[in-house]
Parts: sequence; structure tokens; C-alpha cells
Amino acid sequence: MRAMSSAAKASTDNFKVDVNADGIAVVTMDFKGMKVNALARNVVEELPGLVDSLEADASVRAIVFVSAKKDFIVGADINMFKELAAAGRDGVKAMVTSSHPVFDKLASGKPKIAAINGSCLGGGAEFALACHYRIAATQASLGFPEVMLGLLPGFGGTQRLPALVGMQNAMPMLMTGSNKKGPQAKKMSLVDQTCDQKQLMQCAMVVAKQIADGDLKIPKRGNFKGMYGMVENAIKEYGFVRDYVFDQAKQQV
Repeated sequence: MRAMSSAAKASTDNFKVDVNADGIAVVTMDFKGMKVNALARNVVEELPGLVDSLEADASVRAIVFVSAKKDFIVGADINMFKELAAAGRDGVKAMVTSSHPVFDKLASGKPKIAAINGSCLGGGAEFALACHYRIAATQASLGFPEVMLGLLPGFGGTQRLPALVGMQNAMPMLMTGSNKKGPQAKKMSLVDQTCDQKQLMQCAMVVAKQIADGDLKIPKRGNFKGMYGMVENAIKEYGFVRDYVFDQAKQQV
């Protein structure tokens, strides 16, 4: 890594930033005081300033998010749920609403690559979905297990997942909590690439440089082909098809 830039100086308690000579900022997530990375309130509050610093630094061309722990992000901190339960309906609405601009920052601006290891669940999966490109270790696991507790993804996942993988693939994940391993996630376009765990960081850096150099294009989302694409278009355009698909989904639940 090169001399510390203004972005590197923006490292926080939970995010360490290093910028290399190619202009790739590596944001290492190591959430303080936790055995696993979980989205606590203070973590979410640190993100906007961190991302703003990276966006403002002219030397940064692409951003890679990687975990220092054995899992990427396992979901939300259970203590956050306790706080929300005490806050009541209005408190839940305020918290969820305030989180949307944070995740929108990930989805805009400079290319952001999620290098996914281990479990990437709940809010962690929503974090990865907000990034422009996803690389997963073959044994990584992505999903929304919180729905089995009656909790719906609240950070934009209910919108970003169907846009990425289509309604037919998204609904089982959003309603049954089924997880997808790396190869299966790649097959359904939930992630863009998979690699061995030992190669994850190297692969992410190569991809980030290729995207920054213009040698690799971020895939166009929602361009579904074949019979799957025909059904997806029918779901969007025809109410009776949409009603039928939703009815079948409800019966599965």
C-alpha cells in the first residue's frame, strides 16, 4: 500500500481503509467488540462519512469491501432489535427509513466490490446487494434467514434482490429464508464471480482494477433471457400472470 491518502485517514473504529498505487481502496470490516461482523447502530452510522471520504478522494478509483473475520456480515446486531422493540412502530419506521440513504450511498458513485467470505446474511446480504459487483468464495452463503422470524429485509433488499435475480428466484429467498452457496449464487446472478477462499482477496483486487481501468464492465442488471426472461416480462406486464405467480408463492409459504 502507498502513503496514506485522505481516504485512508478516514478509517474508523470498525472500518480500516488502505489505498494502493492503482487507486483501489480496500475497506476492511472488523466490527469492534464483536466475534462476528453484525450491523449495529454505530456501524451503520459510520458508513456515510466513510463512503463520502472515499468518493471525495480523487486518488480512489474503486472500493473493495472485505471482512477481517471468518464471515462477511452475519446480519443485524440482536441488540438493535431490542432497541427497536422498545421504540415501537414509529421507532422501527424511523430507523429503517434513515438506513436507506446509507445503503444508497453504496449503490451509487465509484464502483464498489463486495468480496464475500463465510456467511453474508440479512443486512449483510443487503449490504452486498447494494454494491456494484460481488465476488463470493465458493463456500460463502448468502440469504435472508430473518424472514423465518417474521422479519422482512428493511435495507432495500426486497427491491434490489428481484431487480438482480428476477422475481422467480427472489421470492423463495425472501419468503422461506433459503440460503445460496457461492456456485448457486453465481448461477442465479446473485454474485458475479466465485473463487476459492484463499484467492478471494487477489481476485477482488484484480476485478477492482479491471473495472477502474474500463477493461471489465459492471453487468447490466435485469436482462433476463430465454423462458425465464419471458416469464419475468410477463410478471411485470400482465396482472393476471403476476397474481398467479404471487398466489403460487403464498401457497409455498
